[in-house]
Amino acid sequence: MEIPCLTRWLSGLEHPEELYLVGGAVRDLVLGREVSDLDLACPGAEAKTFAASLARARGAALVPMEKPPHPVCFRVVNRADPGDFLDIMDFRGPDILADLTARDFTINAMALRIAGAGAAELADPLGGRKDLEAKILRAVAEQSLSDDPLRVLRGFRFAATLDFSVEGQTREWMARHAPGLSRVAGERIWKELVLILETPRASATIRDMDATGVLGQIFPELAPMKGVTQNHYHHQDVWEHSLAVLDLLEQAVEEPGERFGERGQEVAGFLAEGRHRPLAKLAALFHDAGKPATRAMHKDRATFYGHEKESERLALEAALRLRTSARDRDFFATVAGQHLHAENLVQPGVKQKTFLSWFRKTGPPAAAALILASADLRSKHGPATEPEEAEAKSRRAEAWVLEYFAFAATRRDEKPLVTGKELKSLGIRPGPEMGPLLKALRAAQDAGEIRTREEALEMAKGMMEKDGAD
Repeated sequence: MEIPCLTRWLSGLEHPEELYLVGGAVRDLVLGREVSDLDLACPGAEAKTFAASLARARGAALVPMEKPPHPVCFRVVNRADPGDFLDIMDFRGPDILADLTARDFTINAMALRIAGAGAAELADPLGGRKDLEAKILRAVAEQSLSDDPLRVLRGFRFAATLDFSVEGQTREWMARHAPGLSRVAGERIWKELVLILETPRASATIRDMDATGVLGQIFPELAPMKGVTQNHYHHQDVWEHSLAVLDLLEQAVEEPGERFGERGQEVAGFLAEGRHRPLAKLAALFHDAGKPATRAMHKDRATFYGHEKESERLALEAALRLRTSARDRDFFATVAGQHLHAENLVQPGVKQKTFLSWFRKTGPPAAAALILASADLRSKHGPATEPEEAEAKSRRAEAWVLEYFAFAATRRDEKPLVTGKELKSLGIRPGPEMGPLLKALRAAQDAGEIRTREEALEMAKGMMEKDGAD
């Protein structure tokens, strides 16, 4: 088997007799996928010696690294391109067989012995190639999951990204060792979650994670939603409803042309920014997480007043525990917390100015909250729900997503026509009157009602005179 990606690194150089390409690179080569991470393994002290000689020969940097829970490895990095590197480490045991049996899943427990620059022969003692062909994810051993519980979550990540089925015994082991995730650092869990949520199979994977107890270990905030009945606008309990919303939102964000038509590419571009796509999916899962704590009965009808604020609080709590970036945390929590406001805004008769003011205050999460609101509206099939009305509101929400893009492109970064200093020249003192006036002027500017400084000052005078008359 040829390994072209190794040719420029190894060509013309001597290397250890037992040198193997291992890990995900082998899996991807067998699948015919693009190879990104190059991991080489060889016996004992040869790893450091070979890494040093390779770095010297190629004028590359040598960086000692740790890849817990694995042995120390040595990264050889192209100085001209930091993204171009390979890792060299010693065996996880006395030989390559011990190394492979210490890995997580059979599809990752294959090795290619380097026979020459760019050529290799496959070592597959655990049947990884057969499992790849059958699209099955199988753990090498139960101990591989108990030794590093993050591998339980990684298993779901591989199943989602490769569209594989988890083998029955492996699923039992994953359920048994799911509690071990409580010992894993939050940032490691978050990295795997994002990769799952990026796939078009995130919703189905979330259901599998829930069935094995993995989801509850990561997000204990979600467990109280199960079995909580709702009002007559819903036909499902809070948890099943949230899963249904996730299903619909995932359909919309993975195939935006289905809901947004010719403008689908704009939506796709927005979702590709940062982590908007995975964060919107997670917000769908959390958007009603606050309902159990806010549930009350009024005239034999369940109410959930303020649940959106509680959902936002729970989302923030979960994001902090997983040590996400502040940007990801705020986006996720804001989308979850703003979904109900977005639904209220798409009622008939709401003015454009109201939307634009919300866009300015909320920023990019507003667009994702509208996509979530659209899915939420389409998910409700209770006896009091009018399907045609719900669909109409859903379509209005989607139309306002596109209006947000127009606002962001033309008005979001515009400077205010007047400042507080200029208002002071009209006799307005800094204080409680200044803020609302500046906000009203900004809203009028966003709506195109005023376009010059003079028009803004004239509007301010008129508002001051009206307040004085009142």
